Amino acid sequence: MKKLSFADVRAMLDEACLVLRLFTLARPGFNEQHGKDAIRRVNAQCDRLKALFATGPHAKTAAFVMQSARTRILAAEARLALLQKGR
Repeated sequence: MKKLSFADVRAMLDEACLVLRLFTLARPGFNEQHGKDAIRRVNAQCDRLKALFATGPHAKTAAFVMQSARTRILAAEARLALLQKGR
C-alpha cells in the first residue's frame, strides 16, 4: 500500500468537506443521507490526518485543518437536526 503524503490526505479531506458544505448550504441534490455520509467521511479523514500527522513538520497545519473540518461538521449536524425536527 502506498504511503499517503500530507497533500494527498489533505486533498481527500478537502473533497469530503466540499460535499459536507454543499449539504450544509442546502444545495439541490444533497439530502439528509448525503449529509450523514459526508459527516462520516470527514470524521474518517480527520482521524486519518491525526493518525498520520499528529507529530512532525505538518502537525500544526494538520491540527488547524482538522479544527476547521470539525466546525463544518457541527454546522452540518445543526442542519440535520433542523431537518429531523421538521418531520
